[in-house]
Amino acid sequence: MKTRLLSLLLAALLLIGILAGCSSEPADTPTTDTPVETPTEEPAEEPSEEPSEEPSEPSEEPAEESYLPLVTEPAEFSIWTASDGFVDIDDDATLNNTPYWEHVAEQTGVSLDWVTVSTASQTEQFSLMLVSDDYEDYINYQARFYPNGMANAIDEDIVVDIAPYIEQGLAPHYQALRESDERIRTDTMLDDGRIGGFYRILDSYQSSWAGPIIAEEWVETAGYSIDSLVNLSDWHDMMLTLSQTEGVEIAMELSADGFDATFLSCFDIPRGYSYDNNFRHIGDTVEYNFTSEDFYNYLVTLKTWYDEGIFDSEFYGFTGGTLSFGGQDIVSTGGVVCMRSLGSMIPLMDTLSGLSYRGIAAPLQDGRTTRNVAMTDASFSRVEQNHWAITTACEDVELAVRFADYFYSEEAFMELNYGMEGECYTLNENGEPVFTDMMVSNPDDINYMTLISYYGGFGSAVGRYDWQAQFNNMDSVAVECYDIWDATWSRESDQYTLPLLSLTQDESETYSSTFSDIETYVSEMTVKFIIGQEELSEESYAAYCQNIEAMRIDECTEILQAAYERYLAR
Repeated sequence: MKTRLLSLLLAALLLIGILAGCSSEPADTPTTDTPVETPTEEPAEEPSEEPSEEPSEPSEEPAEESYLPLVTEPAEFSIWTASDGFVDIDDDATLNNTPYWEHVAEQTGVSLDWVTVSTASQTEQFSLMLVSDDYEDYINYQARFYPNGMANAIDEDIVVDIAPYIEQGLAPHYQALRESDERIRTDTMLDDGRIGGFYRILDSYQSSWAGPIIAEEWVETAGYSIDSLVNLSDWHDMMLTLSQTEGVEIAMELSADGFDATFLSCFDIPRGYSYDNNFRHIGDTVEYNFTSEDFYNYLVTLKTWYDEGIFDSEFYGFTGGTLSFGGQDIVSTGGVVCMRSLGSMIPLMDTLSGLSYRGIAAPLQDGRTTRNVAMTDASFSRVEQNHWAITTACEDVELAVRFADYFYSEEAFMELNYGMEGECYTLNENGEPVFTDMMVSNPDDINYMTLISYYGGFGSAVGRYDWQAQFNNMDSVAVECYDIWDATWSRESDQYTLPLLSLTQDESETYSSTFSDIETYVSEMTVKFIIGQEELSEESYAAYCQNIEAMRIDECTEILQAAYERYLAR
């Protein structure tokens, strides 16, 4: 097995993702006077061992004591993860000594020994761990990116298939949640029914968490209102006017790679988070996005705007996020009219430029009132990438399954999402959690995400997550941006976005080796078409498509078609 793993080391280095922890949508900002909303979506049926909402008679044991603690003698598991600690709170604070994980040990009788590596080296360290054949009992998150997929991790005897243990009733809370929603059930399993671990599951779908923002003052200068900017022609006319206005250096930001989610969604091409960015499905047919007629129309639009001076003439020379695009000095002088950002960055934009940046919906094609894909950067599943896999090194898989299942229970929900009672929240007369001053306006300026990761389980635990809670203390302007982006599309009308698909080992190897060259070619040609280094016409686009066909894009499409059909049959 070690020889096999060595051959996969390079693939591991390329495929492992970066820990995701900011992709969620906001709720109304909780305050010390406002109860935090409790989830409206619950599992279809909670297991019978859940605690009763009504107080038990004195002669009866509380329901939770029938399964908590999980053991009669203390037990411990090891778990591998990437973490940089909690230096904002205490230089010596680690996952091994946070109040949350100490509380979990008291509740369950099971403690965790967190074996951490730095987030900067997680890809390398994960690969080295695979080569070493020396695993901890659990792997947090990265196991999902095992070379050639989770199915191969099980086939290679790295990860345990927990489906048989679930069938035995050892994970009643997790199973109840899986069975409460067909999409959750399918997204937490492989095509053949095997289950590679426990996934973080959101209480409801999270929506667009990034999108275009625009300076109100510049819009008014051009004689428009934000509400009047709906279709591409509206955007074009205003941006063209402003591109010729003194003081405007960049009328409209364009992604440095040319694949701009704001515009791609306008042409029904998915470009977001937690789904495939290269293919879509129309009906049950999978097709490659970047040889479609829609992509040609996208390129024509962007080239026209580029030639007219709406976009920065050197947009492709910049890297990094929105603030670094074009240089932060341009943003600080207020010379950018419209850019793409996270809602949480809007107040920073206001501070830098003195302008009032506000969220705005991505444009629609003229004559259209709906779009067939998510606007931008939205997760298309309630199943998140955070994941615990039980490894074959674990000597008590049954207990490991029962322990992971605890985090999907009602007992775990409060501390996981809201932190420690008393320290982070109190319950009002209606039994609703209300955040304390420490969480809402921390006197030491420790940000909310650090606090909830220290006093709660955010980022480290699996379980059932209330995505609204993590946006506590967010600026009201930022919350409004999320609301605007969310209101521009509905998940029910999203017809083209592919879910994350599971490939077999052979499929994965063929796809990776074939698609890599195609992806490089398309990336290069996209920028060249926009800036005019390559002629853009129907004839040149047809030649470009023929080149991609010669690079065997059909093989990649066929692989994803088969995977999508298996997904539909789960």
